[in-house]
Amino acid sequence: MKSTEIIFIIDKSGSMAHLTNDTICGFNGFVESQKDDTKTTLTTVLFDTSWKILHDGVDVYEVSPMTNKDYMAGGGTAMLDAIGDTINRVQDRHDELGAEKPDHVLFVITTDGEENSSRKFTKAQIEKMIKHQTNGHGWEFIFLGANMDAVTVANNIGISYDRAVSYDWTSMGTDALYSTVTAAACATKSCTLDSLNLQSTYDNCVTAVDCTLSTAKDYIDDICTKIN
Repeated sequence: MKSTEIIFIIDKSGSMAHLTNDTICGFNGFVESQKDDTKTTLTTVLFDTSWKILHDGVDVYEVSPMTNKDYMAGGGTAMLDAIGDTINRVQDRHDELGAEKPDHVLFVITTDGEENSSRKFTKAQIEKMIKHQTNGHGWEFIFLGANMDAVTVANNIGISYDRAVSYDWTSMGTDALYSTVTAAACATKSCTLDSLNLQSTYDNCVTAVDCTLSTAKDYIDDICTKIN
């Protein structure tokens, strides 16, 4: 059975405070969506001025729901440091696993603001690291950003324009964000991420959420069914 590791880098800086419950619920819903007949592990890193590891290569069936004790918004945005530290740590673990390392890796970055607090890594270093993992190890990176030109920010750190999504900084937008990541995870597991238009998927999720939450879920379920 093919295995997949999903790496989630989640912004919890102060500006995310009004979306705390939406983020927690969205993340927990995403985790539940990955409890399927595939082998999936999860790495979750939460960042503000610093960063903390919530899960490190944990089987998705063993992941406990995120709570407001885990996700407390505050501080700045040390996104580059969170990304760089996580890439190094996960790659070291994969090197130790050897042939047992995951077949697929999806690296998801979500943020609502510009980098302002990193001290360890620069944009140039992160760009080089992401391109190395993409080209050398086959990792898939996607970037979801609010309050910014997500395509430009993603491109500046080595993520291609078609892997960037501009999302709405609202409850509806956050729900659609996690639905989009669910679709991206399905596509990664089946090696069809190139065929999925992430921005269009997100936009359609927003429309679905605007109608009814069940419609949004049905929309994503339909995408995953067609992919598989």
